[in-house]
Amino acid sequence: MPSADRAIEISERVFRRLLRAYPPSLRAEYEEPMVQLFGDLCRDARNRRGGVGLIAVWAFILRDTAGSLILEYANDGRSVMDKFRRAFALKIRQGTLAPNLAQGLLSSAAVFVLVGSVLKLTSLPLTEGQLLIGLLCACAVSIQLTILGILVTPRPVAPSIRRFEG
Repeated sequence: MPSADRAIEISERVFRRLLRAYPPSLRAEYEEPMVQLFGDLCRDARNRRGGVGLIAVWAFILRDTAGSLILEYANDGRSVMDKFRRAFALKIRQGTLAPNLAQGLLSSAAVFVLVGSVLKLTSLPLTEGQLLIGLLCACAVSIQLTILGILVTPRPVAPSIRRFEG
């Protein structure tokens, strides 16, 4: 049965590639046991039902993989969102959210003003001097917004000496 062994070997290689669709954290922990179990399933199905058994294993695996991929990525997404929620709550408790949010908004506004001005000014029928003055004004406004963003960011506070005593 060399061709049957070859079919199982190819199936294991294809299955290993299929596992690349799973999140890396799951693959790192479970890839080898999953490949081993898949190979055992293939050998058992081949011994019992021949090629039809191997096809049945693949039908089961493909159906199962579609469902489990959705679940794994949903769980992975939930854990990422939970980490984000905890970090966001910590920022709110520490009181650093508002300054960071203000800095982000001002920096975004600076980029928006600069890009918007360049796009608008270059579409107008202006002389070279007018275009240059308009671009310099857009840069100046963007720099001012960036400086405001830097100014609203609180300076780091040195830890209290009392905290280390004790």
